[in-house]
Amino acid sequence: MKPFRFSPSARPKPAALFKSCSTLCAVVLSAVVLPTAVILASCRSAPLHNAGLSLPTDTQAMLESVFADGVVMQAAQNFPIPMKDYDASILPNNYLSFIAYKGQARIYFWAQNLSSFTLYINNRQVPAKNLCTDMPVCFDASPYIQNGINTLTIANLVPSAGAAADHADSKPEEEPLRTAQDSALHHSAAAAQTGNQPSLQVRIPYPVIIGAQGLLPGMLQKSPAPPAGTPYSTDALALVDQLLTAETECGFPGAQLVIIKNGQMIKNAAYGTISRVDSTGTPLDSYIPVTQDTLFDIASNTKMYAVNFALQKLVSEKQLFLTDTVHQFFPQFKDAKKDRITGKADITVFDLLTHQSGFPAGSPYTQKIAKLKNADEKTHREHTLDLIMTTPLVYKPRTSVRYSDINYMLLTYIVEKITGVNLADYVTAQFYRPLQLERISFTPLQRGFTLDEIAATEIYAKPRTAAAAESGQKTELIHGTVHDGEAYYALEEMSGHAGLFANAASLAVLAQVMLNNGGYGTMRFFDPSVAAYFTAQQSLVSSFGLGWRRQGTQEYSWAFSPLSSGSTFGHTGWTGTLTVIDPAEHLIIILLTNAKNTAPAHNTRNSRFEGDYYLVKRYGAITTLIYEAFRQPPQSKLDSLLIELAQKKYEMLLEIKAFNNQGYRNDLAAIIKTIQLRAAGSAALRAFLNTDTAHAILSTLNK
Repeated sequence: MKPFRFSPSARPKPAALFKSCSTLCAVVLSAVVLPTAVILASCRSAPLHNAGLSLPTDTQAMLESVFADGVVMQAAQNFPIPMKDYDASILPNNYLSFIAYKGQARIYFWAQNLSSFTLYINNRQVPAKNLCTDMPVCFDASPYIQNGINTLTIANLVPSAGAAADHADSKPEEEPLRTAQDSALHHSAAAAQTGNQPSLQVRIPYPVIIGAQGLLPGMLQKSPAPPAGTPYSTDALALVDQLLTAETECGFPGAQLVIIKNGQMIKNAAYGTISRVDSTGTPLDSYIPVTQDTLFDIASNTKMYAVNFALQKLVSEKQLFLTDTVHQFFPQFKDAKKDRITGKADITVFDLLTHQSGFPAGSPYTQKIAKLKNADEKTHREHTLDLIMTTPLVYKPRTSVRYSDINYMLLTYIVEKITGVNLADYVTAQFYRPLQLERISFTPLQRGFTLDEIAATEIYAKPRTAAAAESGQKTELIHGTVHDGEAYYALEEMSGHAGLFANAASLAVLAQVMLNNGGYGTMRFFDPSVAAYFTAQQSLVSSFGLGWRRQGTQEYSWAFSPLSSGSTFGHTGWTGTLTVIDPAEHLIIILLTNAKNTAPAHNTRNSRFEGDYYLVKRYGAITTLIYEAFRQPPQSKLDSLLIELAQKKYEMLLEIKAFNNQGYRNDLAAIIKTIQLRAAGSAALRAFLNTDTAHAILSTLNK
């Protein structure tokens, strides 16, 4: 598949913006109508917090953050549309399509010199007379909204008496009001300076996340009650809780789980402990529990929430083109005479993002730096860039797909070359700070976080700190620093392939930005077409987008679940982290764990960790149960799935040698424990516990 081409000849200066309004397909649904005055009062009574996150309702705030120069929202249109921009098929000019969810559906109107206009939302007429106030109005459209795609229709603008008289005597405007694509970049207050000309401005913000029961970080809206418009099986989600709790009681360290459905946070849960051992690997007598605020090393999810976000913005602003070659940024990146495989000069940003660059999966840059005679003359990051420039290719570019951390190391340097600042500072300034995400950071120990706020990872790692080395420790707990060795040493803890720490709620907000195709509230971070292109299939392997991993033709169902739609995208992380974003279901699942905070599963080199053998680290069972929750499964089906877990786990333990380890056994014990917990309310589970299979499982676990 060819890369997305933005013409290099049209490249503007770095400050230039590339923005447009998204176009969505229309869906029609009837809704209950309430008096307009009541709806307006409800909207205006909402508290104003930070513009762009909690949507503004008072006049001054609307002027500053909704109708101001540079504000680009989900949908925007000024009426009347100038004839030079008018679609000759007439009717398309009257429609706006947008995504909204029940419980959050504010639409902003600014009618000037109008006595009335015709307004329909999802084919239900809305009395519009009270919107004609010559002042910005925040309209709560919740009674008319369906979850997902909605349509708004406007027609028949009737000028006020004075405006009609003036209009009859006026000449045609030389500079008519702007169209939807560029109106949001124009200072809308200028429309008020057109004399008594009738006009209507419509602005629709992006959805934000509303939290369940108010148990949320500060950047999320609060909802006083559970999400009434989001039906799901409480029993299915209870089963998820019971399984995760049982697993942490049976040896798995800790986890966070956040579920967003239709803009509502229906679960923000924490399980287990930040570590089961102290800094020397000695088991602890008491544990510090994981909370909703605990930071996790998100490993390769860093690629998406740091580098990909940066690239999506830079491409939107035309500071970067996917057809740009690495050689353009680093002229030294070219084939050497001794290279067996050539083609470096033609490798593009697109090739790096699609993992078809020709690079190997990784390279021991840290070891290579240690052997350099001039190791002290440059920083490790500078040496690593030099080494990447000379790393030989292992296959011809664009002839295969091979997942490679080197691609994202190199993309880190490209982002920093374009922006002139390090990756951490750039993404913090451009995304995390505007979204008020205070629990996401590179190098968290250098940013004011304490060890008690961070989940630890590997328990028997080689000593990193001077204190451990000086004391003669053979191993050390990795806690508060990135687990990935190349990110830690070669790129000094700040790499695009690993190094970001976050809690699940923060990642959920960033995931909602992606679900919204680039925006959140009254803020747009990148162009909708760019967001859509990055998450679309980009090679013959349907599970690869531009960096983002995709469900495609069920290729990622092992993590996302077979029940996720083909358009689902996200990523996994080696430490035990998962992002699932399903546009068809308007569903977000963020699962963070510190699975590596366990002993090696086998006494072999490069053994997997015991935590890798639990269901929570395999992801698919947990995500499948979450998807089932929104399908309202009967208890009998949940019982059947739970019995299936126990039976097949036991069969695999008997037949596959690699599964004969303590982590796998502990996970099977957690499943049995969950069955025993639920058996009091289930005849099927009680019957299973009396079978020969259940007795054999218990006998095996008790050995």
